[in-house]
Amino acid sequence: SLSLSDAVRLVHLRGQYMQEAVPEGVGGMAAVIGLEGSVVEAICDGLSTACAHVTAANLNCPGQVVISGHAGAVARASERAKEMGARKAVTLPVSAPFHSALMEPARVRLEEAMDGVSFADARFPVVSNVSGTPLTDAGSIRQGLLEQMTSPVRWEDSVRYILGRGVDTLVELGPKNTLTAFMRRIDRNAKALAAEDPQGIRQVVAAL
Repeated sequence: SLSLSDAVRLVHLRGQYMQEAVPEGVGGMAAVIGLEGSVVEAICDGLSTACAHVTAANLNCPGQVVISGHAGAVARASERAKEMGARKAVTLPVSAPFHSALMEPARVRLEEAMDGVSFADARFPVVSNVSGTPLTDAGSIRQGLLEQMTSPVRWEDSVRYILGRGVDTLVELGPKNTLTAFMRRIDRNAKALAAEDPQGIRQVVAAL
């Protein structure tokens, strides 16, 4: 949908804008372990205010949800989650409250940076983590990239959509194997492979 040069430039700017959106120490994120996503979402909805925002930011797999927002609100939601039966809530060593309403300034700046960038219809469908469904037309992809800044990452929904279309092997590219580990909780029957370096890529190619 994007040229390589435009994609690299926008990725760079996206990271910069997200880093600059919230002063250090104002926001935070925490991983809630042992509660279903709907319960965590209800906890966040019940505690969140305009001045103390907290939301479910990453619905990764059954029993693993990351929350994001103002640091104090994240701490309160973490305690409420443990009261509701979560095994634990772990504060994450991140520099900003990603995928929350606090990223709105970054979203606005990214939209401005996208002005003049040419988006084309996708050559193959890309599953949006915002909706867990595929995007193909240029306008939807552009809008999806903006919404993804402030919306939850619905990773479990995205993977289940892919598996529901007959895919039985998934490959994770990048450092570590976090997403591959999530697959054990999403669907143990699916084959998940991780490649974080050239040797890993060669091993994945051989396995395929």
